[in-house]
Amino acid sequence: MPLYPRTNFAIVQLNAGITAGATAMTLSTGHGARLPAPGALGFFLTIWNDTDYPSAPQGDPAVERVKVTALSGDSITTMVRGQDGTSAVAHNTADKIYKAVLAWGKAEVDRTEAEIAEALAAAAAAQDTGDTALAALISFGAAQGLTNTEIANSSKGINFFDSDADTVFGAVNIALPSISGFPVAAYTAGLTVRWINTTANAGALDINVNSIGAVDLFDERGAELVGSELTNNQLCQATFDGTAFRLLGIRSGT
Repeated sequence: MPLYPRTNFAIVQLNAGITAGATAMTLSTGHGARLPAPGALGFFLTIWNDTDYPSAPQGDPAVERVKVTALSGDSITTMVRGQDGTSAVAHNTADKIYKAVLAWGKAEVDRTEAEIAEALAAAAAAQDTGDTALAALISFGAAQGLTNTEIANSSKGINFFDSDADTVFGAVNIALPSISGFPVAAYTAGLTVRWINTTANAGALDINVNSIGAVDLFDERGAELVGSELTNNQLCQATFDGTAFRLLGIRSGT
């Protein structure tokens, strides 16, 4: 949710008086540059008689708030009168100087509060999602005999081996097996898997994690493997880049 346009020291002077029904007004030369672009929301000005109430709009019984929705140079070409509980009145008494100031009022504060509330709600929703994902990961790790510390140390990684059982997987079109309770249903960028390799690759490889689907397994630069990059009993780690998995610390042909 965007906020209303704002800028510092935006006090302008009317070049001529306006009637109660006017929806446009002209400012003194150069004063339009003191105001921000109205944007989609527009901005609010407070108009008052500065001759009788110098620098004190709150003292003018005829003070008025207007919403500016279009500005061109020194001309406010469209405005909505009588905002925030004020009334549309004439500001055209002879020999009086009328000024307007861009100062936040109730409408701007209300919208800011709504913006903050929306941001807090979004943060809370994200926290709930994160808590759900963490609970799933902890449950999965516990099923594999991992402590919470071991799970935390693995970050976004999923270990497909048990160091005590010396379970290993081959390297010819690698298919890391389905594990009950696996907390990931689809590959997402940043997902990292680790396994102990047993067979040297003869060429390009793909990888299928937990039966989610086979995708390319590339070197760390995103290049296809050509053969013998993976060896027997090698600890391998690969991270999904959004399209394929990339092997950590392994370069094609080396």
